[in-house]
Amino acid sequence: MKNITIVKTLLFSLSCLFAGCADPDYETPTPSLNASVATSNVLVVNAVPGSAALTRLAVDNIPVTGPLPSFTQAFPAQSAQVKYLAIPAGNRQIRAELATVAADAVASSRFNTGQYYSYFITDTLNRPQDRDQYIIRPLIIADNLSAPAAGKARVRFLHLSPNAPEVGVYNTLTRAVVFSPRRYRETARGSGATRSDFTAFTQVDAGTYALDVRTLQTAAPVLVLPAVTFEAGKIYTVFARGLVGRTGEQALGASVIVHN
Repeated sequence: MKNITIVKTLLFSLSCLFAGCADPDYETPTPSLNASVATSNVLVVNAVPGSAALTRLAVDNIPVTGPLPSFTQAFPAQSAQVKYLAIPAGNRQIRAELATVAADAVASSRFNTGQYYSYFITDTLNRPQDRDQYIIRPLIIADNLSAPAAGKARVRFLHLSPNAPEVGVYNTLTRAVVFSPRRYRETARGSGATRSDFTAFTQVDAGTYALDVRTLQTAAPVLVLPAVTFEAGKIYTVFARGLVGRTGEQALGASVIVHN
């Protein structure tokens, strides 16, 4: 049987040599109309006191061209509805460079397909360089943008004031705890059933709130926020920014991000 197969193969090869064999029919190639790379969504926020706007934003060392998202402007950004930047999903490096000094924030992380993330640029311009020679540091947080229930908004609070002590957010009128105390750049506390995730959004009734920032529930406010209105269906991040003891643009304050 093996010899018969060899003979057939030789006969076919000779017939092609003398008579020619027709090329196989291939389908006409057509371009794909779908995106070749799955994307993720990143919001870049400049929270560095005294810094100018970003001069460069790069993903895997490829510069992002065109207008940068609104919160990459010079510090302090006050309040804005933001636009996320679409990047290829997967393991990516994001580099954000500030114009004020030769300082940049670099972080490598996994960005999942279709998910949303906030990339906060933090610290101060005079922070001692770390072993990687970076003065400023990024803080990457996943954003769950699930819609709130009817008549509700979703809100979270982040502590991004470099020299402020542990602080929380309280209702100015009742002193009720709105967001429990947390330290600078702290994203979670505790473990298991007692774990508090400070990056998660809390559902609240839509309306206008009088809020302040305190070190303790019984302490005097270190910062009284202007009246804040949370609209139904909207998702917000309130973050402490600036420096204790400074005045003007670098003074301790708060900014509000509207995610949707």
